[in-house]
Amino acid sequence: MSISEDPLLTPPKASHTQELVLWGLACAYTVYRLGWSSPFALSHNLHLPIHEAGHLLFTPFGEFMHFLGGSLFQVAFPLVFMGSFVLRRDFFSAFLVLLWSGDALIDISFYVADAYAQEMPLIGGEHDWAYLLGEIDKVHYATPLGNFVWNWGAVTMLLGCTGAAWVLNRRAGFIRVKA
Repeated sequence: MSISEDPLLTPPKASHTQELVLWGLACAYTVYRLGWSSPFALSHNLHLPIHEAGHLLFTPFGEFMHFLGGSLFQVAFPLVFMGSFVLRRDFFSAFLVLLWSGDALIDISFYVADAYAQEMPLIGGEHDWAYLLGEIDKVHYATPLGNFVWNWGAVTMLLGCTGAAWVLNRRAGFIRVKA
């Protein structure tokens, strides 16, 4: 494949400077998110309506899926956009949206870990993860499962930042490796 055929080397619509600024902001947010251990980060209000829409979307599939649907949709929603970017061969944007999905996982992790104590304020109704883990008699695993989901989200966010940096480097040739 020649350089002109490499989709990662095709000139982006945005300038390299704009992409570098966007990448820098995304990575700064990742550092903020991974360093600040709170269930109410800047992005929580973005995730909440998507989470609640997931409950409505999954209601026809039964009670268990209704409760799981909020968290499931919260993580899957950004992945739909990621898929769209991949189909358009815009890998830089795809990696940034992967970062959004990782942030959604971290947002959910606090909710999962709270299933046993149920201390988080809810906007109404039953605690999703208390119900879900209660149905399978695993509420006592809430904290380790929440930690696992947080780590999964952290790795996903870091993969998004690293992947976007890789695409930028391939396009702009900031770092050249001699073979």
